[in-house]
Amino acid sequence: MTFLSGDLPADHLAARIAVYEALEHVQSLPDPVDHTRRFERWARQAAEAGWPDVRVQVLHNLLVNDLLAGAPHEALRTRADALLAAAYDTGDEVFVARALSGRLSYLGISDPDSLGEDRPSDLARAVAMLDDVFESDPADLGWRAAELAASYNECGQSYHCLALWELEEEMYSRAVDSFDLVRDDAIRPVLAFTRRVVVVNRVEAAAAMACGLLDVGRAEQARVVASARYRPRAEELADLQPTWRTDLRAVERLLDALAAGPDGDPSLRGVPEDLWEALVDSTWQGYRGCLLLAAAVSAHLAGDDVEAASYAERSIEYFDVYKPSFRTLAYHLASLADGDSPAARWAGHLSELRWESRLQVLAAARARLAAERVVRHGDRLRRQALVDELTGVANRHAFTQRLPGLRTLGPGRRLGVVLLDVDEFKAVNDVHGHAVGDEVLRVLGRMLGDSIRPSDLAVRLGGDEFALFLVSDGDRRLGTRVERLVEEIRAHDWDRLAPGLRVTVSAGQAVGEAATVDTLMRVADEHLYRAKAEGRDRISA
Repeated sequence: MTFLSGDLPADHLAARIAVYEALEHVQSLPDPVDHTRRFERWARQAAEAGWPDVRVQVLHNLLVNDLLAGAPHEALRTRADALLAAAYDTGDEVFVARALSGRLSYLGISDPDSLGEDRPSDLARAVAMLDDVFESDPADLGWRAAELAASYNECGQSYHCLALWELEEEMYSRAVDSFDLVRDDAIRPVLAFTRRVVVVNRVEAAAAMACGLLDVGRAEQARVVASARYRPRAEELADLQPTWRTDLRAVERLLDALAAGPDGDPSLRGVPEDLWEALVDSTWQGYRGCLLLAAAVSAHLAGDDVEAASYAERSIEYFDVYKPSFRTLAYHLASLADGDSPAARWAGHLSELRWESRLQVLAAARARLAAERVVRHGDRLRRQALVDELTGVANRHAFTQRLPGLRTLGPGRRLGVVLLDVDEFKAVNDVHGHAVGDEVLRVLGRMLGDSIRPSDLAVRLGGDEFALFLVSDGDRRLGTRVERLVEEIRAHDWDRLAPGLRVTVSAGQAVGEAATVDTLMRVADEHLYRAKAEGRDRISA
């Protein structure tokens, strides 16, 4: 199912925006506030309203809320499982990819209940899914363009959990590229939230990698990474939440210290009191640790390891598992207080081992991602061979493959065969142009695809001619389904494509034993001509 903003009622659109605003609010509070009851109520309301996309985002909000509130691991896992199930229910791979990557970023890779799961491979599969969507026609994305950017950002956070900062930055770059795919102003409030998150994440990713490099003694590489980091524009900084803007100043100070070079920066030797006090409202006390670590790095680069160790030791208490490379660098610098001691050499040795292990994990992750992309490419080629490129429904080749199976369905399996074509389609092309005519066929393809069940088949036979094959175990209401479809096509807001455009279809239907599909097609064709003869815009059965 695809959620196109133009097709969303006002209340559905408002709900989509509201859940994103709520997520930003939750992530901006200095003290966790339990929004569980409110979000669970929203999830129920979204389910009752038939808005699976909204429900997925609300479940994501619940997972973030529980994480910030310090919920036990079992509760987080339950939330993550519910999110993934809801994402699969949407039938949209953008939501599935986000849920798959979220399991890694919110549960971590050391989940005691993850035996038998391969979350890094799930992450590679998620990225490959998003790449498929990214390469599709922007005109077909609608709401998914904003969700695509948010999902790439989620994948970036997951790669951060694995300390694979190179792939993390690739994900943020893809998220930024996805911003340009948004064509509808109605969804820009959602996009604005993702823009702000990506700005912060890109800066923090550079700091994490530079800290990791300095930890293994590669000061020059750390300087290059810190110097070449993404620097938010003035308008991007102004758009951030005030607390996020303050947090970013702390990370930027750490990056400035890492970029200062072999002599350090005297202005960074110490902790600015005003910024220290401002960070009291931060959602993560690690930002205060960044100020202390910046002073430690500056002292270390200037050759004063005693002062560096003093600041580093003070910073350790502020760091947790959120940014592990910050904490490991702090421990390493703290060990330098006694000069070239066995403890300091041991810390350096452990850092090298961690770095080598990280590079091996990075190589494996790149291999996983390449393999998933190859698999997806092969699947895409096979799908393309069976899908009509313009409308997205099955083509004649797919129908030919499916036909033998229909002929051999067992006794009692009823089949409704419906043949449709657009009334006066030549006039649509002549009056409004072939581009509008193609768009009419695209919309019809989407409407036909949305009207069928997994056991059914929608086919474009050619031109403006379509067929539906509706399989049933005894459902005698097949005619009602088709009548409703004809009415929906008539009532669609075709003016959005071209002023004054009206589109109707004529349909012929035959229902009988599935094994007699060839006869049913001939009878449905006769009924189609009868519908046209009786005035079009109707079904004859």
